[in-house]
Amino acid sequence: MALWQFKLWFVPSEFVGDRQTLEVDECDDGAWNSTKQPVADFRSRLTAILPSRKSWHERLLQWGKQDGDLIEVWIEGEMVESISARIDCRNINAQFMRQIFDLAHEWGFRFVYKRYRVVLPEEWEGFVRAVCDSPNLRFMQDPGEWLPKLAKEVSENEKHS
Repeated sequence: MALWQFKLWFVPSEFVGDRQTLEVDECDDGAWNSTKQPVADFRSRLTAILPSRKSWHERLLQWGKQDGDLIEVWIEGEMVESISARIDCRNINAQFMRQIFDLAHEWGFRFVYKRYRVVLPEEWEGFVRAVCDSPNLRFMQDPGEWLPKLAKEVSENEKHS
């Protein structure tokens, strides 16, 4: 994942509840989709948003561009193990953001920002604000200021691992 990509997970609303963040161990295994699956025609629904692409792994389905807007679905047998999306903060595509936002709500999922495991707002304006205030977008606006901050963040996370 590139620094300019805002990565989020689709997590069932029932799993999130009223929490603001998820615990580290809840995110490591992505077990939240064991109780809820997307609609049966999810592949065609995602293809309507971004073109499908050949994946580097047989269990990973992908739509979009590896270094740009991207949707990924991990499959285990016939079950969806996890769904994630990456928003390219170099060139924000509001239509892509709106489409995945609407799809997540339709399917009964909430977004969780991978970097901090933060549950994103359920309303459109709050979701857009979360992306616009993210280190991913701010890095693109001022790499000189944000690169040291992000390096420090990585260093601190390594100390706590």
